[in-house]
Amino acid sequence: MHIVILGKGFVGTHLSHFFTQNNIVHEIYSRKELNYASSKEFRNFLEQQNSNIKCIINCSGYTGVPNVDACEYNKEDCYNFNVIYPLNVVTACHEYNIPVIHVGSGCIYTGYETEYKENDTPNFGLFNANSSFYSKCKHIFETLASSYSCKILRIRIPFTADNSRKNYLVKLLKYDSLIDEDNSITSITDFNNFIVRLINNKLPDGIYNVVNTGSVKASEVVELLKKYNHINPDWHFIKTNDLNTVAKRSNCVLSTDKITGLGLQLPNAKESLERDISRLVIN
Repeated sequence: MHIVILGKGFVGTHLSHFFTQNNIVHEIYSRKELNYASSKEFRNFLEQQNSNIKCIINCSGYTGVPNVDACEYNKEDCYNFNVIYPLNVVTACHEYNIPVIHVGSGCIYTGYETEYKENDTPNFGLFNANSSFYSKCKHIFETLASSYSCKILRIRIPFTADNSRKNYLVKLLKYDSLIDEDNSITSITDFNNFIVRLINNKLPDGIYNVVNTGSVKASEVVELLKKYNHINPDWHFIKTNDLNTVAKRSNCVLSTDKITGLGLQLPNAKESLERDISRLVIN
């Protein structure tokens, strides 16, 4: 039996490389190679492969290029990729009794009233006027998918040690104006290890906040980047209200109590940041 990864973006590609390095049998498909946007075509695939599939991991989605501001202009793509297409995957896998893991987002919360748990009502989602369209779509999917068997892994601000344009560390180096808010973040290396442990432990369906323990501010990441000679001479910090964006941004800390209680917690955020920044190579 093998694992199927859907989506050859930032998260899916890194997960596939990790599986390859660890001799984990899998296949990875882009939407062009396997049209999971089509219920009929995806069900035909499951019909043919059903007995050979151990788990399907949906890493596809739409975050916009260069960032979530693009979602405000491309709402149809944002809705299709973040709601309709993943719902096709979840409903089909439910029908064929195939375990499915969906990579979601914790950017459906904002503010620091609490460390947001998996069952907290989103305050930056569908019913919030100030939320981004991207965040609304992520909330919509969670709501609709709750009727089916699946695991939703909420990640935030993913980072790694390579030069990917979606890598938070690379983004920081390219941005001149930064805001210094406290946030949960997710190391892709630690996330990949979590996926393997999640599958092997056969945990219940539901939502999991998959972020590193602790939180971090941009100023702390900048200091680590400087320590390893990754510097943008034009860096300066501005207030959140002065940020020139189309869509408002989520800034929050997610609770890791659930995964910690299961013994699956990710390492400390600052420790994983230093590990990856020390290995970071910018071309």
